[in-house]
Amino acid sequence: MLDADRRLGSVVGLSELSPLPYGPNTVAALLAAQAGRRPHQDALVDRRRRLTYRQLDTLVAEVASGFDGLGIEPGDRIAVSMPNSCDTVVAFLGCMRVGAVFVGVHPGLAAREKAVLVADARADLVVTTDALTGSFGVPSIRAGVVAVDLDGDGIAALAGPTRQHRQPPDPLAPAALAYTSGTTGTPKGVIHDQHHILLPAGVIVHDRMGGRAERVGVHLPLTTLNVEILGPVLALVGGGTCICIEGHEPGALADVIAREHVEHMSTSPAVVHDLVEHPDVTRAHLAGVRLGVGGVACPERLRAAYRERFGRDFTTGYGLTEAPTSVTQETERVPHRSGASGTAMAHVAIEIVGDDGDAVAVGTPGEITVVASRTGPWADCWRGMHGYHERPDDTARALAGGRLHTGDTGWVDADGYLHVADRRSEVINRGGSKISPAEVERVLREHPDVADCVVLGRPDARLGESVVAGIEVRAGREVSAADLAEHCARSLARYKVPGEIALVARLPRNPMGKVVRDAVLELFATHPDGQVGAGAFVDRAPGATPTGSDPRSSPAADEPK
Repeated sequence: MLDADRRLGSVVGLSELSPLPYGPNTVAALLAAQAGRRPHQDALVDRRRRLTYRQLDTLVAEVASGFDGLGIEPGDRIAVSMPNSCDTVVAFLGCMRVGAVFVGVHPGLAAREKAVLVADARADLVVTTDALTGSFGVPSIRAGVVAVDLDGDGIAALAGPTRQHRQPPDPLAPAALAYTSGTTGTPKGVIHDQHHILLPAGVIVHDRMGGRAERVGVHLPLTTLNVEILGPVLALVGGGTCICIEGHEPGALADVIAREHVEHMSTSPAVVHDLVEHPDVTRAHLAGVRLGVGGVACPERLRAAYRERFGRDFTTGYGLTEAPTSVTQETERVPHRSGASGTAMAHVAIEIVGDDGDAVAVGTPGEITVVASRTGPWADCWRGMHGYHERPDDTARALAGGRLHTGDTGWVDADGYLHVADRRSEVINRGGSKISPAEVERVLREHPDVADCVVLGRPDARLGESVVAGIEVRAGREVSAADLAEHCARSLARYKVPGEIALVARLPRNPMGKVVRDAVLELFATHPDGQVGAGAFVDRAPGATPTGSDPRSSPAADEPK
């Protein structure tokens, strides 16, 4: 079991937390409450079947009893690795019902990547599909690997006789290990409880949706805790319907949105781009859906293209696994502001702090930190994550001073809008000069032939780091490193212009649509020049500051042209 006493007692501050103002305080109790109100309404839908609230409540109870029969106790870890389906949600809800810890493992990960997560989580049980059982040859799994036949009985095959007198789970006990998306380095397991899994969904429904039940589509991987919160948990809190969608091919995705009358869906900028570019996706397909776009910076040009193509806008926000999920959002009451990510949600407040840990003045850049809201119905309901699983030093740094330190830099303007600049760990130190990757990326995204990009620091013997860029070229277009370097030089000091550029048909992304920075950097480390795999080319950017030169040697020459 997770060391609940140490993490909960010293990190969360249980006596200071307020109960949730609407509905139950556990995911386990949420479903039963809704099943009593709307037993015959669809709760979960996928391409194979539809489950009403009563059917879902019964199935979750039976699967929870099946977990009991396998010897699962409160605090044990259940790794779930399945594609988006009703069964994936039922497995998650079954974990909540027995007080187990949900560990999502994306089914598309390589066997070695899965083994790392399962071993780090010390999983007691793995629930997966017939086709994926071979990916989990980890001998430390106590209760074994259970295979689910999605085209047969599904997870119902795991069901056992319903247990009537199970002890209700502690809303503040560890309930999920949410691994960070792993765009760089080794993912860390973030510990969350059922109270905090419900909290952001409750705020969205009651504060930003007016309490109205909605049809929520989910195409991002349901093995991600944030997606469970913004998909099925959000739908169940509002008494709506969750539509589980496999894959994100734009034509098929648009068809499901239209056919199932999806009203709300979280997605990534990459998927929005694909919807805009797909010739068969029409205004009618997306007429009824509001898209919430998060994960990475969203170019203004993409927003304009979406508005022109489909006649409506989408919203953006800022969130992180440690929160969990949403921290700021745009809404109809909080309209879009260029370069911003909306305002703080009702359960949290944003504080920008300097290097000394003290809050800075409005409009001053610093580290973005998150604290509990002190006013309104959601006051003092939030404390964020318990910590990182078996990483006490990382936990202490992230939660220092009673704040959640995000590691991101940005500022809050006079109207409360958050402007995110960079992750502190991604700032490039080139010969002592600090370069913001986001600044260079914004300039590159203004080029008409650039669909997306990522700017990185590459190790350099003399300067410490040199500036390189991975460029996803817009379909049907051609562009050279020289063109892009010249484009950057018009708006940036010369030392900020990428010295090497990888031109690719598609940037490598993780299951959440975020660019995998380490994979892009490997292009430059392994292939210093020339062709690098299908559709990729790395080239020097003529005219850029040569590697090894001093970027501060001629300040006048570095002025924007």
